[in-house]
Amino acid sequence: GYYQHKVKDFREGKGQDPSGLNQAVSKLSVTPAAQQKQQEILKQVEQPFVPKEPPPEFEFIADPPSISALDLDIVKLTAQFVARNGRAFLTQLMNREQRNFQFDFLRPQHSLFQYFTKLLEQYTKVLIPPKSMQQRLRDEAKSANSVLEQVKYRAEWLKYQEAQKA
Repeated sequence: GYYQHKVKDFREGKGQDPSGLNQAVSKLSVTPAAQQKQQEILKQVEQPFVPKEPPPEFEFIADPPSISALDLDIVKLTAQFVARNGRAFLTQLMNREQRNFQFDFLRPQHSLFQYFTKLLEQYTKVLIPPKSMQQRLRDEAKSANSVLEQVKYRAEWLKYQEAQKA
C-alpha cells in the first residue's frame, strides 16, 4: 500500500526532488574511458523490450478479504491444519463444526471458500513440495543471475503493459 502510493507519487512527479542527487552526481569526476563504458551499458539497457509471453503468475500470493482479524486467523489456521493433516481431517472438521458459523467458509457456496481453497493449495505446496519445485528452488539458489533475469523480465513486462494501456 505505502510503497505503491510512493511509486505512484514519483511517477506523477510528486516525489522527492532529485536535484540534490543530480548535484552530487555532477560533482563526481569520471574518466573518458569510464564514460564510454557507461554509454555502452546504457545502449544495452535501452534496447527495446519485445515481450514473448507474460511472466508466470506468483504462486504464493493471496490477497486477504476484508474480514475481521479473528475470522482471517481461523481461515488461515484451518487451511494450515488441513494441508498438514489431509482431506480426512477436513471432512471430520466439516461434520463436527457444521453448526458453527465461524466455519461456514468450508461450504462451497460461501464467499470465503475460494480464498480458503487457494490458501490450502499454497500451504500444501510449502509443506509437501512437488519434486519439480524443489529442483527449481535448488537451481535458483545456486544462480542469483537467473532470479535477477526473472525479476528484470517481470519488471519490463509490467512496464510494457502499462505503456500499452496509456
